[in-house]
Amino acid sequence: MKGVRYRLVRTRSIPTMLREGRLYVSKRYQTASHLCPCGCGNRVVTPLGPGQWAIQMGWFTATLHPSIGNWHLRCRSHYWIRANKVVWAGSMTEDQIERNWRSDRQDILEKYQEDTMAKQTHVVHNTKGGWDVKQAGAERVSAHRDTKADAVDRAREISRNQGTELKIHNKDGRFAGSDSHGDDPYPPKG
Repeated sequence: MKGVRYRLVRTRSIPTMLREGRLYVSKRYQTASHLCPCGCGNRVVTPLGPGQWAIQMGWFTATLHPSIGNWHLRCRSHYWIRANKVVWAGSMTEDQIERNWRSDRQDILEKYQEDTMAKQTHVVHNTKGGWDVKQAGAERVSAHRDTKADAVDRAREISRNQGTELKIHNKDGRFAGSDSHGDDPYPPKG
């Protein structure tokens, strides 16, 4: 187990068969994949992105952060990959593992909510009369209109220009409908 090193392999897709001593990085699928360095032969796939793993790559080297804890595997290996070299970390108690999982899930949820909220335009009823158009998280109103229809028209215009998701609310604040003007990951065909 000592002295385990990986060779960086940049790849478009995730290989079905992983070779020992290789760290496969796919920008397209935002993953780093490798066989567990303990020798158990299990496949380890680390998702790359906010709230998950970060990778620093040189021409021939890669460093993953944070550490990789394979708590779901029988070997329960725990290690860092720093400049292609495996640096073994200490074992963790069940309580420590559970706390880390909760923290990781919370980080991912917060990042997702932050990204989603930042890309929304809302039409909401103004208690003093009329309808407001607001960007998610903004204190100030982008536009005010006397009728809901006029507010929706203006919000749609703003949403198209900014590439945001349009969220329309009823007078009581409940969600009434939406319209996507952002980067829809699954655009309709046609």
